[in-house]
Amino acid sequence: MWIIFQMIWIAIFKFDFQGESDKYIREANLFITNNGFTQQRFIFYATTILIIVFSTLSKIGLYGAIAIIMVINLACYLYFFKALKTVFVKPVYAYLVILFLLTFWPYQRWSITLYSEALFYSFVMLLFSILILYRSLSAKYLLTLFTILGLLILTRPMGVLFVIPVLAFIYFHLLGKQKIYFLLSLILAAFLLNYVVQIVFTTTSDWSMTAALQSDIIVADKEDMPVNKNIILSNSSNQLYQLFYYITNNFFHFIGLAAKRLQAFFFLFRSYYSVAHNIFLIGPVILIYVLIFIRFNRISKALGKPLLFFMISSILFFAMAVALQFDDYHNRFFLVLMPIFTVMATVGLFYKNIRLAK
Repeated sequence: MWIIFQMIWIAIFKFDFQGESDKYIREANLFITNNGFTQQRFIFYATTILIIVFSTLSKIGLYGAIAIIMVINLACYLYFFKALKTVFVKPVYAYLVILFLLTFWPYQRWSITLYSEALFYSFVMLLFSILILYRSLSAKYLLTLFTILGLLILTRPMGVLFVIPVLAFIYFHLLGKQKIYFLLSLILAAFLLNYVVQIVFTTTSDWSMTAALQSDIIVADKEDMPVNKNIILSNSSNQLYQLFYYITNNFFHFIGLAAKRLQAFFFLFRSYYSVAHNIFLIGPVILIYVLIFIRFNRISKALGKPLLFFMISSILFFAMAVALQFDDYHNRFFLVLMPIFTVMATVGLFYKNIRLAK
């Protein structure tokens, strides 16, 4: 199935070395020349850049880099399928989840690009699989879990949004005083979030927290960035404090703009897409929402509290990030969550064929 659909998408879209790929290709070449990253922010795109570095030094070129990314994508699908077979009584339902993700080309086409989403989507699938396959909080399991979480953060800065959901998943599996001690990890998570935000928003030449908060932009790169001069901002160098100050001093502006961004995030409609394209995007998503809504009680029983909390909190964290900044012109922030949404809807639809969580 994977080979068939990869061939279809390659035939239709070709391999993509343009757009944002240029940024990673250029940084990979500079990495080879300078023996390091040119800016700290590229640490949070390191996996894609280092694969291009490896492919360049080994003389297999950009096609070799995409081949490596595609193999990683296949491996993550295989592991995801293994995890899904522990959820569903019959493998056919696991196949349906895989089939949907492979045929939904707005999600799968990124695997044939050198965009950081190519690896990010694969690693999210891998992280989700590891959580589904939970058996005990052994040292090996935790090491594997935090290694994948680290890879996510080193693939895209938004990987940090999975830190709290993963910690919450672990928290629900702890007992008694273990939970109290584990809450200290939230302090470390807060420091990590602050560090990533500081690096990304202070070293990106064409974007900053101030620009983000002053702009009334809803979807990035497909519309002008209207600057609202009435916004009250702080002069603090701390990016998270700027964010807090903006919300508390411009609350009604924030709520109105956030509502528009969340509408774009959850419903995927884009004015620059054709009617047919918008229907193709919105149709499956609406069906997913309906299934989750009407079968939520069954879904919660089947998946169990730890996994369900991870899934819902991941959705909320990404939605919150979009509400505070902007949505992506290709719905890429939403597409990160496609495996989560798809599994929830499939569990709801085929509830009688689920192995209930213990």
